[in-house]
Amino acid sequence: MMDWNPFVSSLQSILDKESFSLEEILDDEEVIQETLVANKQLIAFLVQKDTLSKLLQYLLDEPLKTSSEKIRIKFPFIVNQIIGCKVYEIAKAIVESEELLNSLFNFLEKPKPLKPVYCGYFSRLVIFLLEKCTEKTFSYMNKNKMFDKLIENIENAPLCDILIFLTTNEEISKEQTQLLIQNNLLSKILEKLSGEFKFTINEESSRCLIETVKKSKQTDLLDELKKDEIIQKLIDQIFQENKTKYSIRNGINVLTTIIQSLNFSNLSLSDEKIPSSLELIISKLPSFLKFLDEQPETKKINFSGTSTVPFTEAKLRVVQFLRELTKIPVLQIQKTLSEHKIFATLLGLFFSYKWFNHLHNEVYEIIHTILSDDKFEYSQKTLIENHSLIDKILDEIGTEEKRKEKKNSIGYFEHLIHISNNIVSLSLKENFLSEFVKKLPQWTDFIDSYLVNINSIESKDIGIKISISEIKFTTFIDENQEGFAEKFKGTKTTEKKEFNPPKMITNLPEKKTEDLSTTAFSFQHGFDSDSDSDSDSDDNHQVFHPKIPSTQTQKPEEKPSQQTNFFDDNTFGDEKDAFGDFGNFQSFQPNLNESFQTNGYTPNQDSFNLNIDFQNKFEDDFNFDQSNDPKWDEK
Repeated sequence: MMDWNPFVSSLQSILDKESFSLEEILDDEEVIQETLVANKQLIAFLVQKDTLSKLLQYLLDEPLKTSSEKIRIKFPFIVNQIIGCKVYEIAKAIVESEELLNSLFNFLEKPKPLKPVYCGYFSRLVIFLLEKCTEKTFSYMNKNKMFDKLIENIENAPLCDILIFLTTNEEISKEQTQLLIQNNLLSKILEKLSGEFKFTINEESSRCLIETVKKSKQTDLLDELKKDEIIQKLIDQIFQENKTKYSIRNGINVLTTIIQSLNFSNLSLSDEKIPSSLELIISKLPSFLKFLDEQPETKKINFSGTSTVPFTEAKLRVVQFLRELTKIPVLQIQKTLSEHKIFATLLGLFFSYKWFNHLHNEVYEIIHTILSDDKFEYSQKTLIENHSLIDKILDEIGTEEKRKEKKNSIGYFEHLIHISNNIVSLSLKENFLSEFVKKLPQWTDFIDSYLVNINSIESKDIGIKISISEIKFTTFIDENQEGFAEKFKGTKTTEKKEFNPPKMITNLPEKKTEDLSTTAFSFQHGFDSDSDSDSDSDDNHQVFHPKIPSTQTQKPEEKPSQQTNFFDDNTFGDEKDAFGDFGNFQSFQPNLNESFQTNGYTPNQDSFNLNIDFQNKFEDDFNFDQSNDPKWDEK
């Protein structure tokens, strides 16, 4: 029996033809889906050498500007999506042909600058080959020195992604990692951090090295990056003569990441021997401090006419680098930091730049780390005794006059409050500080007169607490909603019915109006709670009654008639007259007059001069063509 499938895809129809072109395949909307499901006929066509050669041409060769939109945009995009399907047979067919590999990697030989979109296509294909056929692809790249060519084009982010894949992916074996080390891959990337290169090269080189330190599983590669030679080379490049703010910033970012990756858990307070790489970094501290003290040739002019020295991002990166050094709980390092007056420099910057909160946060983190851990007792004494941290705080906010003067003129006011709390917490322990603060009566007065009060205020919750039972609801409530009574205490609910319109709950008393001369009507809108079950209407819904308040006792309301009327009979008189002729609105007034007289009112003439807004409202609502309304004829 012959197989028959009524659902034949359009792509399958093309594949079943005796002859077809690659363009027909790429132009079909189902080609990507069929590639994902590994259509055998399609894969067999795609892995042919001629087909792959043309696919690479679409993917990497820039077409003529006179070419059609499909050739310029659509077909390269479709080929890129086919590569993204990661079909092993396609990767195998490419790596087994050296001619195709040459055609692929010749992309790196093209004149610069390379277009980002084609760099993205190339990067995706190479990473795909490294994932599926790692050994053959890596061997070809190593043999033909493709690593060096990638470094030459590192300014293109997609090409940098290939280098990051080589240094971080688990598919790369230890033997292949050793080949990368032998090729001095990391050292060559490090050279691109020099100030002689442009910003994009600096930026991508820094990103590659940082990602390698953070994500690499290859310990050999990380050990290579932490060698003294590499760190020495990095520091020299940061402070070379042709340095730029970008090279300094990116170089310090790499150095900070390396310090963060070092394992200090094995180090103790009494250790005299520290890692050689860390010792090398500390030996270069004078260069970092000198950079912080450097003054730019030009100063920034403020709107007030005064000049200030800008604190650049590169200097902020140096402060972040110093923050990582101060976290190391080794006595020798603490002594070295104290000898180089690191804390004096940081405190000077803290108070000099009154509104630079990024700097304030970094310095505060350093002080907080030191004051919160007993391992940093040497640094604590340096801050408190040698650099007079408490005196500096008292000079800024020690008295009420100073606080009023500087509360709105400095950006580190709250930072000083938090530092003061850290000092108080430390002084509660039996240590050098508990005796030191006894000699400072101003500090005790500051704590008693201000710090205790401000801590009490800041510890309170914002807003007020209120019980839900105290809330009076004046809103429309759906009594049929399940669990309503449990959510809102004190609200009256009725039994669940098949249909019950929303009821308005209000605690307001009925308003009585003595004088009707100022307004034509005063409507009190509401629903009669006792009429919901006694209504005789067909749909058993409550009737809305607009009422006119009275100073006299009003007659009890009658139950609504079978027919639902918008106007109450007692209020507007004969409803037929009211609805009979709205073209002449004056016919509505006599009925209204009778209604007022019936209820005991003796209104003056102004009471019946309905304002124009009220008249327009009713005319707009009811002035329609009665002859075209079939319901009107029925009435």
